[in-house]
Amino acid sequence: MNDITSPYIKLFVNKGIKWHFAVSDELIKKAERENKLLFIHIGYIGNIVNRELSSTLFGDMQTIEILNNNFVSIIADREEKPETFLLGLDLLHMQNDFSYGPINIIALPDRRPLLAFSSITPEEFAEISESLIIANIEKRELLQKLAEEFSETLSEVGKVRVRESSNNINREVIDNYFRHWEEIDFTEYFFNKLKPYTPDPNFIYLLEYLHYKDSEYIEKIIYNYLNHIQFSPVFDPIDGGIFRQATDFSCLKPLFEKGLSENSRFLMFYALASKYFNKDTFAFTANEIFRFIKEEMDEADGGICNSVTLLTPIQDSHYYFYSIKELKYLFPENYKEVGRSLGFNMDLDEHVKQLPINGIESSSALFPEERDILSKRRREHTGYFKDKRFITASNCDAINSIALASKYLNNSDMLKYAKDKFEYIRNEVFESDKLICRCLCGKDKRERASLSDYTYYIQSLLTFYEITAGEEYLAEAVILTDAAISRFYKRENGMFAKSQGEESIFPFGRESNLDLILPSINSVMTGNLINLYIYTGRKEYLKIAEGQINNVIPVMLSSGQMLLSWGFHLIKYYDALRLTS
Repeated sequence: MNDITSPYIKLFVNKGIKWHFAVSDELIKKAERENKLLFIHIGYIGNIVNRELSSTLFGDMQTIEILNNNFVSIIADREEKPETFLLGLDLLHMQNDFSYGPINIIALPDRRPLLAFSSITPEEFAEISESLIIANIEKRELLQKLAEEFSETLSEVGKVRVRESSNNINREVIDNYFRHWEEIDFTEYFFNKLKPYTPDPNFIYLLEYLHYKDSEYIEKIIYNYLNHIQFSPVFDPIDGGIFRQATDFSCLKPLFEKGLSENSRFLMFYALASKYFNKDTFAFTANEIFRFIKEEMDEADGGICNSVTLLTPIQDSHYYFYSIKELKYLFPENYKEVGRSLGFNMDLDEHVKQLPINGIESSSALFPEERDILSKRRREHTGYFKDKRFITASNCDAINSIALASKYLNNSDMLKYAKDKFEYIRNEVFESDKLICRCLCGKDKRERASLSDYTYYIQSLLTFYEITAGEEYLAEAVILTDAAISRFYKRENGMFAKSQGEESIFPFGRESNLDLILPSINSVMTGNLINLYIYTGRKEYLKIAEGQINNVIPVMLSSGQMLLSWGFHLIKYYDALRLTS
């Protein structure tokens, strides 16, 4: 228990279920010896509704008895096993379950999955588990066949088997891919179907495309999407920032978790959009997201926290709401003006709680002192939780986004903040000149760095070089890129492996080539390599990037939304050739 840094796992240990926290040869032998199936649960602290459903399931005495008597149970945190989590999502989506976790998987003792499901009642779990327990005794061959089919399909998701030999990168390919976006019905966009809905900052790559070629339709998609987010309850006009999830695409019912990666990327997105559209409300939203990161996520003299959330059930989280009666008490002289600034219906009963919405008037009518009073009112309640793990990859991703936002907004305070946080990470992560580690909980837990840690660290270095022209940033980026190529690059297929450096719970890994809310790590590394070629002229970097892009091109049209960041890198590669030819 003392070695567990995950706040999510701590919610479920010593509560009756005999959990294991990693897969080992001994554990597999135990499952085989006792003829027990594996039960694998992967969750995270921030999703209130799903967390409560998991608490109900794992607090049920019948569920505890079923798991302890018939399964070998493994629990993992998405932040510590992100690639396993993504594999689990792939398995859910294969079964037309578009949930975004938590993930429950039943597998054979050899770790090949049989079934995956998200939230489930104890009664439903008892029914499913009983049929599988019986089948494990009476129909083992059928289960073996089912597991083989699932494993074969799952192991191929997003994976490149053989290096593509031909160079297919040209303007026609770029135009064909983005024409797909001009023909798409946005209401059918894949990520809009996720339950709970998670706003997608990857649309920034569509905005980048508009710098390459005009498209009124794509421009309209982006403009409407950013307005939809900032003028819905998923944007928090009190403490700033964007709630990571809502019950559905309407965003009318947020789930009150704010994550670092998503907020920092939306900060960058709104900052770039404010420059492109010359729209003040986009700049206002970007600055409000930065205020949230700086005031709520920052640890003084440390890194940036992973997320903030509520530990109370969703029905008890009413203190994110305010009534007109409360406003009368807090602002006796101007409560009507404050209410209108919060998007309230002033004709409702004064006792009815309403959720603040950033309205057209908010940026001018809600004064900082009024906002501070409303924020303090929230803090009078309990349940607010901050996940204080500092993760190298997500911190560097955030640092990079903040630095780029400072450029788009011409904000020197943002740049100074990004540089200060980067210096902290830089001082913490190095094991040697070429090796970095993965921080998970400040100085208390370190692990071998993954490709994502290297990739985002290098990306931050290159951004600082672009903005400041500091040669030391470029020199360090070259050293660490060469180290990453040596450690992670697979010459047999031209891609980078082990995007999180973790041992998968499954008997196969997941090659990170698909975008899912955040861009794939191989894609981010491709962008790094193209930039390094532009800055250094070293053709070996461009050659690797070229191979990666060519590997992805054959499936771009069929994978559409899942390869959006790759479409942007098609343009970067094409421009890099033109600039240096």
